[in-house]
Amino acid sequence: MVKGRYRGAGATGWYLTILLLWLMVISAFSGELLAWDNEAYWRATRVLERIELLPIIGHGLATILRGGADVSATTLGRTFTAHSLFVPWLIWLLLVLNIWFLFRRIQARKGGAA
Repeated sequence: MVKGRYRGAGATGWYLTILLLWLMVISAFSGELLAWDNEAYWRATRVLERIELLPIIGHGLATILRGGADVSATTLGRTFTAHSLFVPWLIWLLLVLNIWFLFRRIQARKGGAA
């Protein structure tokens, strides 16, 4: 078993994989909110309240994500935009970067062994 992948030559790929994992979680969460029923409304309210607790950037970030002072149709529009436009592009970008770093590491291993 290989330990310490987050250090050394495999660090970049490891961190990209963690970012991909978080983007998948964000995509799943935003997809759940698109039903926009009572549960989705309160789920969004709770998550935005937790985001507000982040130091320095929390209040501003929650206001941007919410689209104002209250959770409303603007919040749904921003959630839909993030879910259908921004998050998939970020996932594809990080996936391509991850594969590129993987191939680069494999080539370095082959070149070092020969």
